[in-house]
Amino acid sequence: CSSDLGTFTFTTSATLPGVGSAAQAVIFTPADAVNYSVVSGTATVTVNQAGQNIAFPVITATQLGSGPVTLAATTDSGLPVSYTSLTTGVCTVTGATVNLLAVGTCTIAADQIGNGSYTAAPPVTQSFTITDAVIGATPVPALGPWGIMLAVAALGGIMIRRRTA
Repeated sequence: CSSDLGTFTFTTSATLPGVGSAAQAVIFTPADAVNYSVVSGTATVTVNQAGQNIAFPVITATQLGSGPVTLAATTDSGLPVSYTSLTTGVCTVTGATVNLLAVGTCTIAADQIGNGSYTAAPPVTQSFTITDAVIGATPVPALGPWGIMLAVAALGGIMIRRRTA
């Protein structure tokens, strides 16, 4: 490593730790060797755990009975995300799958606890609505104004018919 003032040379063959501290022997050779002398010593190099964050995409409203919802949160560290339901009466989680149990608001927490290289990520929550399932509903065809008039005329005609002898 060099600058206008001189050059630092690390002479220790030890590699830097992934996380932690290690002593490194270092020699500083000044650019102006006439007025300054070479200095050697030991420097401690410390590598800290890196932080990480979770990206948790929005979950859209889902109809009860439409099947499970698959979760897709990721971390910028690449470490796996774990999930927990905060509303177990409405939904539960198994792995990355949300099971819909009841109509209401389902809230899921995404967590990543970290490892030797990364600190724990701040937890992120997502909430989504589970709507009521419409069972056996079929659309009613629109009659339009002429259809309504025809229906009224047909019903009216039936009701005012007289029996003739």
